[in-house]
Amino acid sequence: MAITFSKDELKNENELKNEKGRSNMSISLDQIDLIMKRTNATYTEAKDALERSNGDIVEALALLEKEGKATRRTNINTTQEQINTYVDTLKTTHFVLSKDDHDYIHAPLIAVLVATVLCFHVSVIALVIALICGFKIKLTDKITHNVRFSNDDFMKS
Repeated sequence: MAITFSKDELKNENELKNEKGRSNMSISLDQIDLIMKRTNATYTEAKDALERSNGDIVEALALLEKEGKATRRTNINTTQEQINTYVDTLKTTHFVLSKDDHDYIHAPLIAVLVATVLCFHVSVIALVIALICGFKIKLTDKITHNVRFSNDDFMKS
């Protein structure tokens, strides 16, 4: 004799099993944080995925990806953003070589660094001669002209 269940009875049975499974498992904040960091999911999305996967992190990640709620974080984007930030800083910072309130060189720091790399020996010799002759070297902000670094500060310490 076979026992048969109606669709509603099966549905209720599955819901009871899910409720039992959820009440027995404990989801920690560390698990939720890990899911959030790996997928850029919100707190509630991460918690819900963990609950549906009975606390299994890998299964929760797979669920979020299937639903399209998870976008993978790539180090390429963050690295590219960091590189762009450094390049922007180099563009907005100016190298100023001055003596007696007269600027002899006022150029973007990135251009000075490229010239230094291409003509290293000449650049170092010119820099040493300029310091011996009493020239002042400053790194300033392009927009506000605030001094970020000056050889006067270096000589005081």
